[in-house]
Amino acid sequence: MNDDKQEMATTLETSCFKYLDFIDVPHSIRLSVNFENIDQQLFDQCCKLISSNEEIFTQIHSLYLSNENTCWQIQPFLSRFSLGRFIHLQSLTLKAVTEDNLELIRSTLPYLEQLTSFNYTGFDAQIDVIISALPMSKLKILSIPTLPSRNTSINQFSSLENLTVSSCDQNQLTSIWKSATRLKHLQISTWSHSSFTADIFAKLSYVDDAIHLTHLTIEHFPYDNDTLRMIFKQTPNLTYLKIDVCYGDNAIRASVWENIIRLYLLRLIHFQFVFSCDRHTESRCIEMGFEEFRGQFWMEQHHWRTEYVISNRSARIYTTPYISKMYRVERGTSTHCNSATNDTDKFDNISDLAIDVAALAEGAYPSYFSHITSLCFSDTQPMETDSIMKRTQLESLKATVNLSNVISLNMTSASRSIKPSMLFYLLKEAQQISSLAIDREYLKYLFQNDGLCEHLRRTILKLEVSCHGKSLVNNLSQLKRFCQTFSSVKHLTCMNDNEEFMLYLFKHLSQLILLNLRFLNGFNSMWLKGCLQELGNVEFVKSSEEIKIYLFRKYQT
Repeated sequence: MNDDKQEMATTLETSCFKYLDFIDVPHSIRLSVNFENIDQQLFDQCCKLISSNEEIFTQIHSLYLSNENTCWQIQPFLSRFSLGRFIHLQSLTLKAVTEDNLELIRSTLPYLEQLTSFNYTGFDAQIDVIISALPMSKLKILSIPTLPSRNTSINQFSSLENLTVSSCDQNQLTSIWKSATRLKHLQISTWSHSSFTADIFAKLSYVDDAIHLTHLTIEHFPYDNDTLRMIFKQTPNLTYLKIDVCYGDNAIRASVWENIIRLYLLRLIHFQFVFSCDRHTESRCIEMGFEEFRGQFWMEQHHWRTEYVISNRSARIYTTPYISKMYRVERGTSTHCNSATNDTDKFDNISDLAIDVAALAEGAYPSYFSHITSLCFSDTQPMETDSIMKRTQLESLKATVNLSNVISLNMTSASRSIKPSMLFYLLKEAQQISSLAIDREYLKYLFQNDGLCEHLRRTILKLEVSCHGKSLVNNLSQLKRFCQTFSSVKHLTCMNDNEEFMLYLFKHLSQLILLNLRFLNGFNSMWLKGCLQELGNVEFVKSSEEIKIYLFRKYQT
């Protein structure tokens, strides 16, 4: 085997685990093991294969475990295998961590001395504990839901080059600049706005600029001009900036951004943005402000091309291609494209699309969305005729969205607008949909359409029912009909305060492995757990607002 092959990193696709004999895997190959989106049976088979050969522990360099949309993985895996056995592990991802997982994670992290990348999402109340247990000397990539509250923990960030955090404010950012002096890439999902204080200004005066930072992404930023200027004053070497700013009632002005760039961001090359505001003035005034972004500085000097949309409720200007994964089509929308561009792929990054049903009555949207996986309907005018979906509106939808990629449909906010017959037609057009979110009151109408019920029985694997403080069903007859219609469901989110109904769900929904109960006042968990033992192993994960019941069903080997 030549040197290139010896250094090759091979990903073990979990679907192929059952065909793999680890004895045949060359010792020089680095293995990346990803357990995302696999079922319980395959997960167990994979674990058995890993444990069958001690040498495999030294070959695994990357490990991905998740509790999200899958069998409950983190606790069983860490109970079975100490992370300390993976002596060459360099990358670890723990997704949708629960409070129950913390002790096992905390106790095993210190052994991962070779770790260079750590990705953690989920329970964040004890992030200080996680960071304090994490070996930081070689860590270069870190992704966490929130920053530690103690500066002593942030002070360990000196080796980081890439940091992703779900939320951040000015004070925390100051601590990052001070500690993570090698940082090159910073990504913040949501900016937590707070006014600059004298204390923060004092801290900034003693902090060196983030001279190594070249890439900055802030996905949700409430507009504040002073904050923006203070951030960019500290980042003189930025070459890549991606930002989504919500202006609220403030005007969006190109001159403000041009001034910031000329003063602080002289090295900026790639600038991608979405600027949105409420519709507070006449359309013409908004257009005049947006047209400023098509001047010489933007178009000729930097080649940052934009288009904008103005609806009855809001206005938005953005660079193309569109940077956000989410997009909303509203009623009364007018689109102003840039004639100098022909970006047929400008919306390829969008995966989540929200559409006002009434907007479909206005015809197909001027642009086409090719890669939508999650579709959400809303109804801002429920009493108007245009809000009742008709066949012509479904044709407009087909002309606007490539329905063949849609796997998730949410219509909880448009239950009055979409009749069961129209839903049936839509589902036949979008045959990949396996996840559905609906309103509790919609069930009684849905049950009256036998063809729709049969389609749902075969296709829906994940179901969320918005119950508005009421139980999922009123009586046993409705419960039976529910189980007949959604017999393939594996993940169910709803509300129910009747233990016998819960037991009935698990017994008659033979594929159900996760029941997520929201806003439950309390129930006899020991009784239910005892009753479910005959079906498999049971785990309860509780929080202040919900309880998740995982059932690891017995299966034939």
